[in-house]
Amino acid sequence: MKLVLILLLTLTALYSDAIKYVEIIEDKPTVNFDNVQEQNFKRVKLPLYRYEKSGYWLKITLAPSELSNEINHVIVFESLFKVNSFVFDESHKEKLVQSNVLRINKKDLEPVYVKLTNQDDYLAINIETKEYDAFLKENNFKSKLYGISYGIIFSAFLYYLAFFIFNRQKSFIYYSLTQLSILGLLVSIATEFTDSPSYLIADVSLISFLIFSNLFTKEFLSTKKYAPKLNMILTFMIGLYIVETFTYMLTEMRIPTSLFLIFYLIAAIVVYSKTKFKPILFYLAGWSIMIFSFILADMEIFLSYIGSPYIDIEAILHICAPLESMILAFALSYKLKLLEASNIEKENLLMHQSKLASMGEMINNIAHQWRQPLTHISYIVMNINTAFKHEKLDAKYLNKKSLEATAQLEYMSKTIDDFKNFYVPKKEKELFNIYEATRNAISITSATLNAYDITVELKGDKECLLRGYDNEYSQVVLNLISNAKDAMIQNKTKNPLIKIEINENSIKVEDNAGGINPKIQTQIYEPYFTTKSKGTGIGLYMSKVILETHFKARFYHKNIETGTCFYIEYSNVQ
Repeated sequence: MKLVLILLLTLTALYSDAIKYVEIIEDKPTVNFDNVQEQNFKRVKLPLYRYEKSGYWLKITLAPSELSNEINHVIVFESLFKVNSFVFDESHKEKLVQSNVLRINKKDLEPVYVKLTNQDDYLAINIETKEYDAFLKENNFKSKLYGISYGIIFSAFLYYLAFFIFNRQKSFIYYSLTQLSILGLLVSIATEFTDSPSYLIADVSLISFLIFSNLFTKEFLSTKKYAPKLNMILTFMIGLYIVETFTYMLTEMRIPTSLFLIFYLIAAIVVYSKTKFKPILFYLAGWSIMIFSFILADMEIFLSYIGSPYIDIEAILHICAPLESMILAFALSYKLKLLEASNIEKENLLMHQSKLASMGEMINNIAHQWRQPLTHISYIVMNINTAFKHEKLDAKYLNKKSLEATAQLEYMSKTIDDFKNFYVPKKEKELFNIYEATRNAISITSATLNAYDITVELKGDKECLLRGYDNEYSQVVLNLISNAKDAMIQNKTKNPLIKIEINENSIKVEDNAGGINPKIQTQIYEPYFTTKSKGTGIGLYMSKVILETHFKARFYHKNIETGTCFYIEYSNVQ
């Protein structure tokens, strides 16, 4: 970037040699193009910066020795951010290449008189001569450069707007609007303004840029989490932007934009020192480039006072803004990648915890299933022992009791096989019967439900098929039954009843446990949220993840008159 700046400074210095001197007088109602030659002008140095409210007249005298007979030249009248405009005499209208570019040749070197309008209460101009062909090439290059800049920035706006639509992350919408504001700002400074609405576009674009870049910085850096005090300061700065805008309208005094932006870098450095979050390094690189261009813009007047040549801030901004967009694209993409990896890790952890919770539930269900056969076997042993003590144990009686014990052990073995098949992971999705998968889930938990006199009614279409993992679906049903069971026990529900109805495109699981407290209805699907003293808070969360991710189903609930009804809406597979 330093090499680019040095090159720009060198080129602008070389281009201005044909200007012998520039003179200026203040505009008066009596001065016009007919009598301006008679006025007493005073010489000034270029570039010219003044905080004045008046209009002015310029007299430009050229140095013939610096112009070639064979080469056409132009005088280019530059105005920083188009705050001033130039009016030429009718005799010069045919020589105008653009509204601020006058064609000249060595045969016609009379002084050029120009009326300088002052639309923003200060002067910021530079005047230079260039070879006509070189000017055309430079102008053509600039047009292409600006076009590329606008294309990159507008693409960034659309790109991150689409990201927000599909991901709903605030940082994307804030950065998208930041890019739109930058685009408006660049277009406004590259356009010759002639009226107040044009200036309004520039002011609105600047304040929008400051606000949305602030919000993006807070969201991207997570300052609320990692630097609460900095977050408060950044929030205060948004109010300061607005106040400063209204103050500028009244006093025409403005806080340099670069001062606001420098604070973003401070915030980034502080957060990075705490988190070592690598995408912040891209943020620092991108915003450093943007801030560099704004610092140059804010220092343009100061640079002129110390003898620095005129710097084309407009071109520098059109280079730095798209460069910042591309660098920040890496930052946001990198952050998204890290967040996706973090979410996968989080989901795997929750899945693991869900499996552990399911294992605990499975062991509890096995215990209920085994309690009766174990009691039966205990009675068999006691009967054999009693028969032996009373000398009534014979081969026939022993064989009878052995068969009874074997039957109970086979029942217990079958229970283990049922649970093993239920929890074994499957590699590929397959079509399964919803009714059968639901009945299997009920069967596994039947002993527990019977222990609390809870009735489960299953009805509906017995032929509905669904593509996916039947054990995952059964796990969801188990979660819903388990939650209903716990609620009924806690609320001491009379005649506890769970109704499950299977239709062509929906499944309803309804209970009469009294319903979910309206204050927590929006939280029940969040991970680790639970109302149970020993609950994990991941049952409904994982059920929602499984249904929406693996089955593309909609999962929600409603409170009904007697309790709660959970709905699973899916696309039927034939």
